[in-house]
Amino acid sequence: ETASSAVDADRCAGGDDGATPAPAAGDHKASTSVGSYVEALYDSLVHAIIRPPRSLYDARRLGPTSFVVGGRRVTREDVDLTNDRGEALAASHWVFDGDAPDARRPAVVFVHANSAARVQALHYLNLALSLGCSFFAFDCAGSGLSDGDYVTLGWREADDLAAATAYLKSRGAGALAAWGCSMGAASIIFYLSRRAAALAPKPEDDDLSTRFA
Repeated sequence: ETASSAVDADRCAGGDDGATPAPAAGDHKASTSVGSYVEALYDSLVHAIIRPPRSLYDARRLGPTSFVVGGRRVTREDVDLTNDRGEALAASHWVFDGDAPDARRPAVVFVHANSAARVQALHYLNLALSLGCSFFAFDCAGSGLSDGDYVTLGWREADDLAAATAYLKSRGAGALAAWGCSMGAASIIFYLSRRAAALAPKPEDDDLSTRFA
């Protein structure tokens, strides 16, 4: 009887009713700490992609507004474009002085890399001008001096490129070529794929769709 009473006392004191013991307070804190760390790590990775260090610069880094290349004077025209989301895009267009309005001179559009800006285009400026092309560069939304808080590694930047090509066409540019680095190259690919999809014949316009109906 004494042994039985001792067992009953142990059950009451230790809660020996088949239930799982509650975790210690230290275990809960450790679990919370690990969860917070993983969440912070995920947020930092996402932030590194959509909000990398922004390349801010003084406009003087774009160089002189007028200079001579191959005996022809070139002028840099700084303009502000607006993309389809209403964001202002800082841009520059290097043009040859004296061109007739209907000259339809070919143009090269440069699209910069991630965490860069239109100043990156200066590495290729003389080459494009020496080929007789005007040269156009802009800060993508979320980059450089343009509006926007985030970048999308080419997805929305393709819309910025569309705004640039529309501007050049409105200025009477001839053939257009695009030159991109890293994110800029991805922007061009997205832009061209969307343009090809927009120009593709619709099923009702496709002869094959009615030929086998």
